[in-house]
Amino acid sequence: MSKRIAVIAPRGRDAEVIHDILRAAAIDVAVTTLDVLLPAISGNHFGAAVLTQEALVGLSIAQARESIRLQPAWSDFPFVLLTTPNRDEGRAQLAAALGNVTQVERPVLPATLLNGVQAALRARLRQHEMRDLLDQQIRAEQQISELAHGLEERVRLRTTELEESNANLAREIHDKEVAEAQLRDLQATLIHVSRLSAANTMASTIAHELNQPLAATVNYLRGAERLLREANASTLIINAVSAAAGNAHRAGAIIRHLRAMVSNAPITRGTESVAEMVDNARRLVLLEPTASEDICHVRIDDGADDVFVDRIQMEQVLVNLMRNAIESMEKTANPRIEVVATREEDVVSVTVRDFGPGFRALPLDLSTPTFSSTKINGLGIGLSICRTIVEANGGSLSVTNAVSGGAEVTFTVPCMTMPTTDA
Repeated sequence: MSKRIAVIAPRGRDAEVIHDILRAAAIDVAVTTLDVLLPAISGNHFGAAVLTQEALVGLSIAQARESIRLQPAWSDFPFVLLTTPNRDEGRAQLAAALGNVTQVERPVLPATLLNGVQAALRARLRQHEMRDLLDQQIRAEQQISELAHGLEERVRLRTTELEESNANLAREIHDKEVAEAQLRDLQATLIHVSRLSAANTMASTIAHELNQPLAATVNYLRGAERLLREANASTLIINAVSAAAGNAHRAGAIIRHLRAMVSNAPITRGTESVAEMVDNARRLVLLEPTASEDICHVRIDDGADDVFVDRIQMEQVLVNLMRNAIESMEKTANPRIEVVATREEDVVSVTVRDFGPGFRALPLDLSTPTFSSTKINGLGIGLSICRTIVEANGGSLSVTNAVSGGAEVTFTVPCMTMPTTDA
């Protein structure tokens, strides 16, 4: 993977300053133009690009989108855009057309610029790792197919030999059992590789999932900074910093639980409140600029609040389902989400319903990631991973379209008291 940073800054000494800051950090830099950069994106000649707001002058949306479209399926080239507050000048759509853009407001501190560039390079590295794991999955599937074909042929030959001589029966049974054991081992390996591949494919999705708590962290820290400068309200400052630290801790917990799921590590479950988990997920989802607090309506029936689950994992499921519901209603005049929890014997059933267009085709196969999605920025793995998490917590997940319109996703989890740690 190329770690060279392309710098496009057509005015003043911006290019020279950016070049000097990055070079001082031992980062390979090339000052260039958008005409050179955009065609080079699909060729992996650069790891990321830093451009100023003025560099977007003369760039057409069609040109930007075409260059982004020519990237490989696994690629989402990162840009770091230096903007000037209150100077949009009609370039917001152009910046959006570039896709993976991190905007940094001027004046830019060297540390802020370096952090943005290093984050972009790390994201690019994860994309390349995702590509490698996808290649590994394809090779593993080919090996399984070849093994299965060879196994069928061997079974046919052994059957003929059994008809000719009963004396070979024991040996043939032994050979078949060995071959079947090898097939099971390879299938288990493929399942684990698929999970690793799905997790790494989720790199951009994880970044999106973490965007809400990290965005909250940034907002709280900015609030703290303003309070430090403008007021002496120490209690408010402490509360803001505390809230920022809590969101950062939550982001770390999400990563740890996802890694634990991929590595087959045991999950930790305990008695948790459905209402609290839904409220936490709602507050994260409603950080989205398209959402408002009157969109989400929650109803928890009597006896349906206490469940036996891993709290972080189930909140991740709720965040994913609620965010999907909001995104599906982008063109809906009055978007609305309903979250309903009901008790059914020894399980609690939680339904997340939206009032959008619903699922295009049912039934959906949630047994494996599809790596295709009806959403523009979707990866096609969200519902599959939600299903895996729910089943790991002792429940099940199903999807359908509501009779009166919109999509419904329902999952069940146990509500009985059990030991706090799974074996």
